[in-house]
Amino acid sequence: LEALAKKKLVEKIEITTQEQTPDIIRSLPPQLTLEQQQVIKDISDTQGRHLLFGVTGSGKTEVYMDLIHKVLEQGKQALVLVPEIGLTPQTMARFHKRFNCHISVLHSQQSETERAQEWLAAAAGHADLVIGTRSAVFTPMPRLGIIIIDEEHDQSYKQQDGMRYSARDIAILRAQWQKCSIVMGSATPSLETLYNVQHKGFLLHTMKQRASGVTMPDLKLVDLRRENCQQGIAHTVLEAMKKTLKQGQQVLVFLNRRGFAPAVICNDCGWTADCPECDAKLTLHRGSHKLKCHHCEYTTGVPFQCPMCQSVHLNPHGKGTERVEETLQNHFKEPVIRVDRDTMTTQTRFNACLDRINTGEPMILLGTQMLSKGHDFLGVHLVVVLDIDNGLFSSDFRAEEKTSQLLAQVGGRAGRGQKRGQVLVQTYQPDHPLFTHWVEHDYHATSRYLLKQRQETGLPPYSYHILLRAEAPNSQNTRDFLLDSRDAFVNALDQHPELSLEDVLILGPVNAAMERKAGVHRYHLLLQGLDRLKLHKLVASVFHILINLPTAKKVRWALEIDPQDF
Repeated sequence: LEALAKKKLVEKIEITTQEQTPDIIRSLPPQLTLEQQQVIKDISDTQGRHLLFGVTGSGKTEVYMDLIHKVLEQGKQALVLVPEIGLTPQTMARFHKRFNCHISVLHSQQSETERAQEWLAAAAGHADLVIGTRSAVFTPMPRLGIIIIDEEHDQSYKQQDGMRYSARDIAILRAQWQKCSIVMGSATPSLETLYNVQHKGFLLHTMKQRASGVTMPDLKLVDLRRENCQQGIAHTVLEAMKKTLKQGQQVLVFLNRRGFAPAVICNDCGWTADCPECDAKLTLHRGSHKLKCHHCEYTTGVPFQCPMCQSVHLNPHGKGTERVEETLQNHFKEPVIRVDRDTMTTQTRFNACLDRINTGEPMILLGTQMLSKGHDFLGVHLVVVLDIDNGLFSSDFRAEEKTSQLLAQVGGRAGRGQKRGQVLVQTYQPDHPLFTHWVEHDYHATSRYLLKQRQETGLPPYSYHILLRAEAPNSQNTRDFLLDSRDAFVNALDQHPELSLEDVLILGPVNAAMERKAGVHRYHLLLQGLDRLKLHKLVASVFHILINLPTAKKVRWALEIDPQDF
């Protein structure tokens, strides 16, 4: 090694290790509820694949820490996966406060040297506890005793480009290989995991009460068909916000659309500001006076007149977080803190924002999904959800599942202190079946309703998908490649009598929901089957043929197992 180092073929890195102290616990845990105690006992008694289905605020993290404590006492290591980098610091803080051991953190915003040090510490067995985002699932840990996946339903666990993988599914396999338990926690489990509970032997543990003893938030729908609105916010909502702030509490307003307005339109000729690289509208960002594409990051200035008819009557249509921020600042004297990718440009800024929120001073938090995941804001009493209807009508067959999860997660930020909270959801569709279950805090019923739909339509988790994606600057090249690929799959079915079109359905090629993105045209070929092994066998038999297709040289293509978006 010294010789290699002199030749600069390897780099020497010093790792500071911490001596294992006899007392693993740095601070005592709070008094656990009876539900928490029972779940801890049940999981500890049985090694296996566990789903912890607990309502928001039920104390799932305390369950994780107690289980980890037991593992550390046995001299083993623990791996904790969180969906977002933004959750890593607060998770680290809670675990550092509890445990007196070597804790390593792994995520993509670290430098290569930092990641290497943490990775090597885990691989050498010096790190007792590893906390990280999806890539941390590959961290070597020789004494692995338990894997925790927090918010297991979150789509962030699926790597969508490059080497495509599901960190959740890999973690399940890894737990099996290393003969340890895996605990997947969520207030809104994915339908795939609930299916696995019913059919694959996953063990279900439920927690239906908040650990604080406070009743779950009061959930109400605001029917926009019968409301007077000011800049898209109902009068009822504004009055509820005013009352909450007057009582010295905080309000969280959720809108999953950043920018000022999602479209700029000429009132005279109908021209719209479109992205030249994507099939998408440019979003107006008034703060920077720019039009931006949220898909390819194309940016241009805001025109003073219409490029088509030279009219000066260009108006923003729709609302984003910037526009709602302006509206709220005009209505309330309390500070409005906007939390989205445009304002929280660094982890340091985000941490400073969280520190200010946690002071508990009266304020309005306005944000996107950055605020919906796992944060414990004790001062938030009222949560307001704007523009949720878009999630109810989509070509994505998972849209209703995602919307119901988002509603429960965002609403779960309310009333996490000592007083019952309230959630107001603006909608034009108050009679939608999802809302019927939501107002009763019944995600169990929602999941049963959605699983029944999937079963009747033969969609996952009652079938399996493999998606062949192809993209190229020339759309004909992508179609030609996928047509050739389709022929290859059909020929393979003919050559394998154990497989048939009854086992495998070949759909497409069709264009992606957004065909043109970042200057390339995207098309898909979908394989659907009832038997995963047969589906994989078919793809394995055709893979070498796809690589050698002449049309493959003109496109960029990838096979994705269990795709999450189309």
